[in-house]
Amino acid sequence: MTSQELLQNVVAALEYRDSSGYVDGTAVETSTRGFIWSDLRQKCGVDAVYFKGAVPVVAFAAAESRGDALQTQRRLWNYGRVPVLIVTTESDVLALSCNMAGTDLDPDAALLGSASGGQDLGHVLADFTRFSVESGRLTKRHERRLDKRNRVDQALLRNLRELRARLLRAEVPETDIEPLLGRSIFIRYLEDRGILRTEDLLELNQPGSFVSALDQGWQAVSSFFDAMSDHFNGDVFRREAISQPATQDALNELSDFFQAADLASGQQSLWPYDFAIIPPDLISSIYEQLLSTNQRRDAAYYTPRHLVDLVLDELLTPAWWSGPTRSILDPACGSGIFLTEAFRRIVH
Repeated sequence: MTSQELLQNVVAALEYRDSSGYVDGTAVETSTRGFIWSDLRQKCGVDAVYFKGAVPVVAFAAAESRGDALQTQRRLWNYGRVPVLIVTTESDVLALSCNMAGTDLDPDAALLGSASGGQDLGHVLADFTRFSVESGRLTKRHERRLDKRNRVDQALLRNLRELRARLLRAEVPETDIEPLLGRSIFIRYLEDRGILRTEDLLELNQPGSFVSALDQGWQAVSSFFDAMSDHFNGDVFRREAISQPATQDALNELSDFFQAADLASGQQSLWPYDFAIIPPDLISSIYEQLLSTNQRRDAAYYTPRHLVDLVLDELLTPAWWSGPTRSILDPACGSGIFLTEAFRRIVH
């Protein structure tokens, strides 16, 4: 039996197939969930998704191996919107939490349950039936592994707050923290999106990755920033923004952060953050954390994703699409999350 055939058996046995919330690409989705489905299929490589309303609840995927299955779970963890993945190989079914990342000490931290293809799937995987999901039984039975505090957004922002404190202790001036972190995150985003490839960096006479530059010290990092300033337009990498060289202790903290170490506990994740998959609204939250000490003074508050979705659902109606002037104005732009998400929907 192929992994795809086993996946179809699982979907049927767990009673998702005939649900109106089940989406697998066989029909064109024009609602809000169509946009999310397209995102999940392209970014995370899933084969189907079960939605409760417009909220993705369970993802389904067929994989060649257990390693490939864990790669899909990694992508979904970075996406941060689907709590459960049910994935099949040729012989096995794995139910995985996408709110949990494995560590060296607990590589199977995300495993919720498993079965083999020859078993009674509806019985062995009873915790993952559509009824169990909709009734809340799944969440109650696997409360620790589905805890939202381990989700990518919570983990990333928690570590960012800790990183900010550690940079201050490592003698980084408070005024330098925003430009240092902002440009560092932007570089990692460009790397993960394939815009800054290793060969591009070597052609610019830079180390093959930004983390490599961090490990080599401030001179390498400063040269990296200068190369980015020359290579890209805009003032993200303006030379005078950072007032003094960062200590190696500060650069080591940055390196640990980008490799997804839990800075408070010291535990190392099995994978780093993937900024190619992390949603843009989470990047907005990152900038909110960078500005946290001046929020009240500057009124710098950013809109959470569910409110962005609500407003855009009301705005991008058939009447808007058929109107004579299809324009969107955000006069209090902030991080640009409304415009970014509106653009992504229009492209979709």
